[in-house]
Amino acid sequence: LQVAADDGFDIPSNVSWASTVADYAEATILCGHQPFADALLAHLRPYDSQIATTGGVGVAGPVAYFLGALASLAGSFDDADRWFDQARAISDRLGARYFGARTDLWWGSSYSVRGERDRSRALLDSALDVATVEGYGDLRRRALDRLTEL
Repeated sequence: LQVAADDGFDIPSNVSWASTVADYAEATILCGHQPFADALLAHLRPYDSQIATTGGVGVAGPVAYFLGALASLAGSFDDADRWFDQARAISDRLGARYFGARTDLWWGSSYSVRGERDRSRALLDSALDVATVEGYGDLRRRALDRLTEL
């Protein structure tokens, strides 16, 4: 992350650009490294209504999901809520249960940071339910971990 950040997250414009920036965003989110959030927000913001892919082969999910989690990390909770809502709507429209559950996981985590335990629990429970039914093991584990932290 630091090497990419030192280069301003200047990623070549090609079929893997969106998934590469999404990977950097995911790493930043998982590490909780707020200093990179603003730069990544600037890179992804113009694509908030799109899906991050690698030329149609791999799918990272709605860009709005990454924007929501990055905005939450940066403390911009109104923006985070707007983007999480957008990511949830995109996931629902596509019938993409995994991406909807992943959005609920990070949105619930965002509410936890704000001290809004009831909203956090509802979203984390939703993520856990879908992950359990669909067999999304890692997502299930992360939802359980977040619920335990509450």
